[in-house]
Amino acid sequence: MEGRELPIGWEVANGSDMFELVTSGSRGWAKYYSDDGPLFIRIGNLDHDSIELDLRDVQHVRPPVGSEGNRTRLEPNDILISITAELGMVALVSEGLGEAYVNQHVALARPSSEIDARFLAWYLASESDGKHQLLEAKRGATKVGLGLPDIRNLILPLPPLNEQHRIAAKLDTTLAAVEACRQRLDGVAAILKRFRQTVLAAATSGELTREWREERGLDWAPCDLSIRDLGQVITGNTPPANTEASDEQFPLFKPSDLDFGYKVCTARELMGPVRTQGSRLLPPMSVLVTCIGATVGKTGLARVAGASNQQINAVVCNSSVAMPEWAYFWLTSPGGQSAVIGNASATTLPIINKSRFSALRLKVPSVTEQQEIVSRVEDLFTLADQLEARLSAARKIVDRLTPALRAD
Repeated sequence: MEGRELPIGWEVANGSDMFELVTSGSRGWAKYYSDDGPLFIRIGNLDHDSIELDLRDVQHVRPPVGSEGNRTRLEPNDILISITAELGMVALVSEGLGEAYVNQHVALARPSSEIDARFLAWYLASESDGKHQLLEAKRGATKVGLGLPDIRNLILPLPPLNEQHRIAAKLDTTLAAVEACRQRLDGVAAILKRFRQTVLAAATSGELTREWREERGLDWAPCDLSIRDLGQVITGNTPPANTEASDEQFPLFKPSDLDFGYKVCTARELMGPVRTQGSRLLPPMSVLVTCIGATVGKTGLARVAGASNQQINAVVCNSSVAMPEWAYFWLTSPGGQSAVIGNASATTLPIINKSRFSALRLKVPSVTEQQEIVSRVEDLFTLADQLEARLSAARKIVDRLTPALRAD
């Protein structure tokens, strides 16, 4: 507000002028909780990105008779503001909410009848305006909060009532369009995820290279082999503590490092040559599979030499039998994941040990066909990566639109 020139017809007002009532919710109502009845709105029902109440998880209450219940009962167009913990979240009470009350972590601010409540709620939710003022007013060091006077002392630019209506309606329409765009983008992300899984399923079933075989008069005749037939299977271990100083460092791969995806080339922890003496050093292009815990089946393909900890089985492929990329794609495919996870022991901590992992069977095509499969999968994944990069850029634009529209 400070230093900002207002449009013609606008005026400056404060919270005391805007609200005919500012109060906080009721304390100690846990004893009145019930499985049905009126709603009891809590801080978890407010959100930073919307002025609509989130009622997916809502508490019901049977309020006491008397003034306390009357004071905190919500009416349509009441504005709710979080005043503890997650400060400055704003929600507008809709016409169809029904009987509802509010708890002590939320302030109830009832706009004057001469104010468009929706316009006021949007202003208070603006990162650069109303919410900025609320956060500037917070008090306390370890337990921050807002007082009711902080809400009454808010300074707001107030357009004529007809213009308030137009601004609120325009914001509703435009932000609804932005939200629809965000949902469509989320849908694209899900499509790309399914696309990758479909590609992997086709690659490991022979469908991806069906026309390639037909052109050469070949049949789909893969060998029925086990994981151990692909090459050497190594279970990692915990190397000794690093007590050396060395310029030569190797990555120590852990399940969390496999989040980096296809062809992992880095790790969060490095170790020197002395440390590797207590661990088997894996060659580049080793296929990594988590074998213990909730992340059983998480896969990666190590681009560089390194070691793995005891939660990972590594497959070092024999080049005459299998390409590492193809083995990685199989283990990442729906069929490969089903085999790994399905053969893990059904205990509190799922485990697929080296013996059981090595015995998993799969259909292995010729190395020549593996090469064709890998080439096609990588081309398709590159396309998906390009689309994902564009999707990420579009999401950033959309994410910037909502606060920008509120500020304008």
